[in-house]
Amino acid sequence: MEVTPENIVTLMCNTEATWRHIAGIAVNIIARKEKDMNSEQPRWTRELISQIGAWEDRKHGEIDYYIPQALTGHGSFMSYLKRIGKSAEDKCRYCEGVDTPRHTLFECERWDGRRIRMNLDVGEEVTTANMIQVACATKQGWNAVMGYVKGVMREKERRLRNYVEED
Repeated sequence: MEVTPENIVTLMCNTEATWRHIAGIAVNIIARKEKDMNSEQPRWTRELISQIGAWEDRKHGEIDYYIPQALTGHGSFMSYLKRIGKSAEDKCRYCEGVDTPRHTLFECERWDGRRIRMNLDVGEEVTTANMIQVACATKQGWNAVMGYVKGVMREKERRLRNYVEED
């Protein structure tokens, strides 16, 4: 059966395919869908995965729970939670910025130490323009970039859960 945005949840629940495989397919579908849209405003996934072939053809790198969240903007981002009615505000919990994937991964001072460590590990500054290329180029690049993404997303989710439980 072909995986489409309409049937992905059903497939995740009713097949023997792992959720990691389905999550990777979901990122590919979203990137392709956004690539096909004629929008003047670049969308987040399309901006990151501008060369879908490099992403699909990579020889290393497993997709986990956190990577699709960061690459699609669906997850522990206050802007997303506000958009779907789960939060009244879109402000970052660590600074005054609007909590978007771009803000979290590339701008928020809370993650500066981890970002610097990632940049040192790959030997260059990782930006929205080169993040996927750096990650897909080598296993070391994947481990550094996606390790950063996973670590940030894991901590954000943990802290968001604690924040919600306190309310």
